[in-house]
Amino acid sequence: MIAEFLGKGDKVTLITRPRRWGKTLNISMLHCFFASEVNGVSTAGLFDELAIGKIEGGSYLHQHQGKYPVIMISFKDVNADSFQGAYNAVYRLIIEIYSSYAYLLKSNKINEIQLGQLHTILNKQANQQQLEASLELLSQCLYQHHGQKVYILIDEYDTPLNKAYGNKEYLDAMVAFMRNLFSAALKGNTSSASRFDTQLSKTSEGFYHGFVLAILASLDRTHYIRSNRESGMGRYDLLLIPKKEGSKALLLEFKQVRKEEELENASKLALDQIQAQAYHTDILHYSHVKEVIKCGIAFSGKSVLAAYATYDLVRKEYSDLRLTNRYGQNQGYEVD
Repeated sequence: MIAEFLGKGDKVTLITRPRRWGKTLNISMLHCFFASEVNGVSTAGLFDELAIGKIEGGSYLHQHQGKYPVIMISFKDVNADSFQGAYNAVYRLIIEIYSSYAYLLKSNKINEIQLGQLHTILNKQANQQQLEASLELLSQCLYQHHGQKVYILIDEYDTPLNKAYGNKEYLDAMVAFMRNLFSAALKGNTSSASRFDTQLSKTSEGFYHGFVLAILASLDRTHYIRSNRESGMGRYDLLLIPKKEGSKALLLEFKQVRKEEELENASKLALDQIQAQAYHTDILHYSHVKEVIKCGIAFSGKSVLAAYATYDLVRKEYSDLRLTNRYGQNQGYEVD
């Protein structure tokens, strides 16, 4: 996994799997690989006898192991009943992370303005806008001090959003806060080491999107139809929200590829994008909706393949992933 991760050279990597699949374990592994120490314990030698240590004569270890500053943050415990409570919990997380890099306060490579901003965060004097820029600030300071780009590892970022389920005011505030926090840290941050873009080519995709939207327009009596709106950490393509209780919502993401053999991978990537970007967040405003079918659709010419799974918004559980065949003749689903 580590060799593949490094070989791609992507700017952001999204690990999207169901709960208890090992996402946190993988992120912890990356933390130990890139950082020289974790919780005060040296990571030297941890990977020497593992597969990564034997690839290309150990070159991955010599070039990368323990060579980078790492910011590791998990939102698994941000489960307050109000936005203010969640905001305070995130602030405590940020202070905890900042405290582990207290040596920056004495660094001669940090300018006075940055030093003042670090103290503002640590002294609990930051306003929301300053807190939203806190991860970006820390990564810039670490980069300047170490002369190495920073790896930012984020675990369970959707927990605060799921906790806000059913409370519109709380949810709206939390979505805006988390979006700004991550946008500052990841988008255009030249101090971070890598970024992954899940978008495939949008060429001719707009036509297919519009075509499907036109077909679904007839469902406006029974569903709220949404297209290309912000939700979670990005913009979904199409969303159908049932007006009656007991029916499932439907989230669609489209991908266009050149070759038919790429359809399955593209459809799964589209589904991963829906899951990773928490596009279902918009549905949480509708408390009568308990389930959503998330569907990634890939097309190449006249061939179409869909990957889909049902997500239980209450239990936060996924069904097994299912695939149609490239002509849509396999098992399908229907919107109630």
